[in-house]
Amino acid sequence: MQQSGTGRALPRGPRRTQIGMFMKKMAAILTGAIVLALALPMLVSAQAPEETADANKPAAQEAAEETEQPQKTQEAVEQEPSQAPESTPENTPDAQQTENPTGQDALSIYMDGKDVTGGAVTLSWPDQTQAAPTALLEAVGPNGANVAPLYQTSDEAVADVDPLGHVTAVGYGVATITATLDTEQAELQISVGQEAQRVVIIGADTVPHGRSIKLRAFDQDGNRIQAVWRSSSDKIASVSQDGVVTASRGASGKTVDVTALAGEDSGAYAVKTIRIE
Repeated sequence: MQQSGTGRALPRGPRRTQIGMFMKKMAAILTGAIVLALALPMLVSAQAPEETADANKPAAQEAAEETEQPQKTQEAVEQEPSQAPESTPENTPDAQQTENPTGQDALSIYMDGKDVTGGAVTLSWPDQTQAAPTALLEAVGPNGANVAPLYQTSDEAVADVDPLGHVTAVGYGVATITATLDTEQAELQISVGQEAQRVVIIGADTVPHGRSIKLRAFDQDGNRIQAVWRSSSDKIASVSQDGVVTASRGASGKTVDVTALAGEDSGAYAVKTIRIE
């Protein structure tokens, strides 16, 4: 028996009981600490994937959004209405229209820079002992550019023509020169004879005001000639070098004299009076 502070001794049984309980508590605390120490790494490793997944989740979403963005953009582009291309000089009607500096719309025959399509040219050959008269023809296409058509003559005994458009008189008479290019054709009448001594005008004597008529000139042998045309009054009616007379509007009831000369320096001519209706 030990003595207490009061002089009384404590029994051994209760003291041992207290020590035993203290030891049990300490053992329980140590056991809990050990268990916690062992369990903590497992808890950390178990939570790590979730934290990693959570940490990577924004990046994954961002990658997914970046992947989806081009698709959305493409869809938006496909849904947007197409816009018509701006007009360019190549697409405008003015650019698409073919330039036509001569203003013609078909194959034409020129001689000495003058359009003689459908007209007549006289090759004077007073004496067949002299060198044969010649002429050079040029063909112009609808676009105003020189072309090389196929030339043909209706009578080789009157006039011959080579592939380059050189016409040579062969004998007296009238021949038609035809130029052919693809589906286009143009004609010219060639008269071979002596210089015109007399001129005859063939055509109508009247023309309605504002309308036109066609006159033709022939020599004493009945060969059509390329005459020089003049009008006594252009205010009443004008005449082209092809013999087309055009009456002015308001000139009804008036008359005009149309003259056809065999040449600028020729003394052979004819006068025809035209009445405007």
